[in-house]
Amino acid sequence: HPCFRPRTLALQLASIQGVYRGGADTFVRVQRREEGRWVFFPLPTRTDPSGRFTAYVELAKGRHRLRVVDPRSGVTSEPFVLVVKG
Repeated sequence: HPCFRPRTLALQLASIQGVYRGGADTFVRVQRREEGRWVFFPLPTRTDPSGRFTAYVELAKGRHRLRVVDPRSGVTSEPFVLVVKG
């Protein structure tokens, strides 16, 4: 019988704050760059009436290339790097 050793990653909660101009009361989502493609984090966040938002994502230690997307319009932020230190 094969023996499997589960690998656990220590994840840290990171908050991403921003303003989506023209995006009042809109759902936005965070994406991460993974193996050459953009992958959505599971939960969207909603902007307030002024377009401000705070998104929360769980990330492992390391450098992560991220961006924020309005899935309805297709508008994306400039990619940025978030570093999680262990």
